[in-house]
Amino acid sequence: MKRNKMTILILSITVVLILGIFLSFYLSYLGISDGDTKITLPSDKTIVPATSPEEMPIEKVEITTANVQRVIASMSRPNSYSFDSDVTLYYSGGNTSWKNHHSAKNGYTKTEQYNENGILMKHVITGNGKIFIWRPGGDARYYSGHLGDETSDSVQRIPAFEDIVNRDPSEIQEAKYVNIDGNNCIYVRAQDKTLQYTDEYWISLDYGLLIQNVTKSKEKMIYKMKVSNISITPVDDKTFLLPNNTLAMDVTVS
Repeated sequence: MKRNKMTILILSITVVLILGIFLSFYLSYLGISDGDTKITLPSDKTIVPATSPEEMPIEKVEITTANVQRVIASMSRPNSYSFDSDVTLYYSGGNTSWKNHHSAKNGYTKTEQYNENGILMKHVITGNGKIFIWRPGGDARYYSGHLGDETSDSVQRIPAFEDIVNRDPSEIQEAKYVNIDGNNCIYVRAQDKTLQYTDEYWISLDYGLLIQNVTKSKEKMIYKMKVSNISITPVDDKTFLLPNNTLAMDVTVS
């Protein structure tokens, strides 16, 4: 009988020790130490309260000039999307405007460029290091070549949020959250050290796309781009047909 009591006592002590060790590891995992009953969060994050009982608290990164490039670099575009853009280039004595319809899927992009009167001027497809250009009119011929140092964005003559990531960090002057036309965005203002141009960017948090960009020299407008009609409905492969009814993805450029 005494042996059974002793066995039970030893087992009880063992269970308590195991529970103590487990609790110690668990509290350590949560960032809780002796005398500290709070869970320690990274200093650049804050908890956004839930708006309904069903919702869990959401972690939202605080945007600063110091971390905005890192935050934007972590964003990604949808795999397939389309949108329209209005672009205006200002110069001494006037300006030039054009409209674009952009489609993207699996690394390929197509741009249909219209002049300010709404007349289709040209088609451009890029992807996998290739570029194809042709003008409307029923001719099956088109230009094809290697993209080289260009990107799909630079060919479309619109900036991308990657342009912000690649800037000298010392050029970033302001960074914050804003809402523009119903879109929750990250706003960034930067100044080019060489040209002294000020660039303003609005990156949509809903789509991971740059939806507005303005470049100024002091108060003089240089460039303006605004995106509208964003859709993440999958783009049809036929969008990337060349004038000879061959898919750009299937063409090898020599």
